[in-house]
Amino acid sequence: MTTRTIATLAAFAVLAACKPAASDDVALENVSIAEASEKARAANKLQPGQWESQTRILSVEMPGAPKELADMLGKSVTAKVNTMSDCLTPEEAEKPAADMLAGNRGGECRYEKFAMAGGKMDSIMVCKNPGQPGEVRMTMAGDYTPTGFALDMTMIMPPGSVPGSQGMTMKARTEGRRTGECTAPRAAG
Repeated sequence: MTTRTIATLAAFAVLAACKPAASDDVALENVSIAEASEKARAANKLQPGQWESQTRILSVEMPGAPKELADMLGKSVTAKVNTMSDCLTPEEAEKPAADMLAGNRGGECRYEKFAMAGGKMDSIMVCKNPGQPGEVRMTMAGDYTPTGFALDMTMIMPPGSVPGSQGMTMKARTEGRRTGECTAPRAAG
């Protein structure tokens, strides 16, 4: 599990912190990350301000991997809580980046299913990454309000993606909330 993957999951969760309303429902199948982002952005507006999120890895399973590797990875990953804090400006809230849903994964990702309605979110994302066998599948489901969210995520990596194993399944939970107005301006970049 890389920091990039954890950050990707947390960034996805921030987008889920949208205003729920019947007219804001989004239900899509077999769409690109950009298409899902555009529909979610058009239907749901993020609340600008300072956001904090925490991602906790709940479990890591690697069938067929040497016990020492599985134990070492499982203990090192599940012991960590990744906390992120970021300022979401009014301009970013109006037009979040198209790849915010999946981060910059460097692969080809699509949503088999993407739904946001009535404060609930449910999705299945499938990614093909260059140089890796098979597809990575991520399911995400949870609740959101204008000021907070909680998402449960499962990532399934195919056999061959983790040396010596028959794949990997990781479960995580991300929770976040708007903590108030932005605490500091962003550095120009």
